[in-house]
Amino acid sequence: MKKKRMRYRWWTDRPRNVTQREYGHWQLLVAGALVTGFLSIGSLMQALINTPLPESETLAQTQAMSVADAARYQGESLELVKLEGFLVSDDAVQMPDNESQTVIRGELELTARKASSSDDILRESLFEWTGNAESVFLSDGEAQIPLAFEVVRLPLPEADVDWEDEPNVEKTGDSARTSKPTAVTYGGMTFPLDPEKWGATSDTVIVDVTRSALPYGASAVIIAGLETTNTGNQLIDPLGDRLLVKLGTEADFRATGKQTRRMFAIIWIPFAIACFFLSRSARRYYQELVEISNQD
Repeated sequence: MKKKRMRYRWWTDRPRNVTQREYGHWQLLVAGALVTGFLSIGSLMQALINTPLPESETLAQTQAMSVADAARYQGESLELVKLEGFLVSDDAVQMPDNESQTVIRGELELTARKASSSDDILRESLFEWTGNAESVFLSDGEAQIPLAFEVVRLPLPEADVDWEDEPNVEKTGDSARTSKPTAVTYGGMTFPLDPEKWGATSDTVIVDVTRSALPYGASAVIIAGLETTNTGNQLIDPLGDRLLVKLGTEADFRATGKQTRRMFAIIWIPFAIACFFLSRSARRYYQELVEISNQD
């Protein structure tokens, strides 16, 4: 009786007389072809449709007004306006590790920890600081308008630590084997290490610095309500959680959007090429498995 040969239906038939490794290799080729195919189609659709982000769409649809016009506006309060300018303050604060850096908002935290693979890692918070200006204005260089919402609603970007000002661990002892950590110095500040905690260990002490700062004079685009009062106009938090503060300029946002669209218009091509070669390799490899499966 003649044996029935295996038909070429990769979606229903599984080859016989092949190892699991060989079959897994084919499955990997198919998965790679599917993934690169979806990425290629998705990138091309994103480039063609160019669907804007919700925040970008809000910026484009909101009524724009200059800072000077908003400051001297005398009509009824406006529910939502868009203004662009610089964030300034009369009581800005200085970063404690760099007093020459004036900021609207700032945070700084130093944490010392022992370099060890043990789960019980010695860790100690050395310094925590948070500073916010009490009064903040949006300025265009001449006119300005106060922000009548909480300063913490302003974004707080992460700030890099200058490599020249990285924390330094002071030690005692003549050799690396006998040296003990005694203090951490950073930004002109010294933080002693408790000898009862740290003096008994010769492991390396690592100091993590978490630093965030919103600089004085940072460019910003704000979507807020414009409230007119007898003492002057001010920007308020509108109803419906629609307050939006984006650091940078609207021209920067448009340039970023164009660059993103250009990137999608390019990267779909290598994804499509990869999908083609993976699909062809998967088909050829499966044909080899079918031939092996059909052998007596």
